[in-house]
Amino acid sequence: MRHNLHPAEQRSLDAAVSNFAEETGFDLAFGGFEERGCATVTSLFGTQTLSLNGLEVATGKGLGGRAMSENRPRLTADYARSSHITHDYDTQVLSEGIKMLFAVPVLVDGPVRAQAGVVLVSRRLLHPTPDAGRVDEAVDGAVDLDQLVDGAVGELGLAV
Repeated sequence: MRHNLHPAEQRSLDAAVSNFAEETGFDLAFGGFEERGCATVTSLFGTQTLSLNGLEVATGKGLGGRAMSENRPRLTADYARSSHITHDYDTQVLSEGIKMLFAVPVLVDGPVRAQAGVVLVSRRLLHPTPDAGRVDEAVDGAVDLDQLVDGAVGELGLAV
């Protein structure tokens, strides 16, 4: 529930979210920083509505919350029909027309590797599926997300 982001933090998150969408070939992306077990969506890219803006994703809830709790990327090819996630955020997600959803936790290195938030990319169509190689490269390059966040946090002298 991080509502008071420093402008440098928000700019870093916005850049990470838009870059991740572009690198993976997904239609839209959204993300937020985590605080006390909840990531608040403050960055949107390619959305058609504001249904995801301010969404509070709790650890363990929905696909993003599952990615945060497991500290690893998670994918659902058909969001509406998935039996592997909770559907706490159906109203917001389905309002955006999301079909396929891919969630990547953002981890920040420091004295202790810490959960910093989550970035999700999605498609409004089930097909064509984005190129697996592009997605793999983007996930492998997720360290860039960490570096963007680390850089902003270090620049501000903040602790995560």
